[in-house]
Amino acid sequence: MSADLLAKNRQTMTSEEEEQENIENLIRGSSCARSCTASGGKRVIIYKRDWCGLICQIVIPLVLVLFGLWLTSGPSKLKQSPPRPLSTGYFPSKQRILMNTNPAHPID
Repeated sequence: MSADLLAKNRQTMTSEEEEQENIENLIRGSSCARSCTASGGKRVIIYKRDWCGLICQIVIPLVLVLFGLWLTSGPSKLKQSPPRPLSTGYFPSKQRILMNTNPAHPID
């Protein structure tokens, strides 16, 4: 019976009211929160069926991230090395630049 009333109400609507209803449906239908809730609900249903996916996609990455944060938050055993000066005097003889006199692909 309610479907009959709804159909009668739609027949008696003016074009402005129909347009307003269509705009409201567009605004309500494109809500980010609504689509995120639907995606979250779908994921919960999937995880209820496949608990291994929950472990592989949520639990193990979370444990690895927390383990990495724990490793980086501890004290470091590395020490700053002393500065090492660089000089040409450390090399045994004068350094020469060698150049090829016969290039493989001469430029013309």
